[in-house]
Amino acid sequence: MWQFFTKVIPETTNETSRSALVLIGMVGSIEPSLIMSNVNVLVEHGLENRDLKVAHDACLALTKISNAKPSGPDQPPFKLAPDHELFSKLEKLLVDKIDAKDDDQYIPMAQQAISVLYQLSDNPDVLGGKLCQVLAQKMKNSPKSGLILRRSFFVVGHIAVCQLNHLDCQVFGELKRRNALRELTKEKERVKKTKAKNRRVSAFGTESPRTAR
Repeated sequence: MWQFFTKVIPETTNETSRSALVLIGMVGSIEPSLIMSNVNVLVEHGLENRDLKVAHDACLALTKISNAKPSGPDQPPFKLAPDHELFSKLEKLLVDKIDAKDDDQYIPMAQQAISVLYQLSDNPDVLGGKLCQVLAQKMKNSPKSGLILRRSFFVVGHIAVCQLNHLDCQVFGELKRRNALRELTKEKERVKKTKAKNRRVSAFGTESPRTAR
């Protein structure tokens, strides 16, 4: 599938490449590790070209990473640094394509792109705030463009929704994970001390008869 998506196989058409990308996203729903290990491939081939349908499907595949379940509280969720190439390319798509009059895929793409930003960024509120500032400047430079105004309002509105969800679910979930990790560490330390105490008692018990003789 990856070879068809990246067009490594000769004579692969754009339609075949997009179909392979959709299949990758479907498999990623069951095996998120497939997407996690190929993030850079999706960024390079899914967000590099200017086809917003492809960008939408690439973002949709990236959101499948959120299906990955940590093995325990000591394993943090999969996150990328705010300076990762993924986020700079998402911002470029959202800003540069906002005035594309003949492309009706902007809104679906923007919805998935912002979801990716909030699901995978280690600091999404900063990236979301920066994007709002850039779009505000874009609206200021084009005050008479109803298209830019409508799309900017959609992006800002979806950022607000994702920010609320981020605070309610992800931040709260991370606090719960860290609390569970602290409790697990305390329990391990308690067990360690108990074992050490038992060894000392056992050693004392075996030495006592010898001392008596």
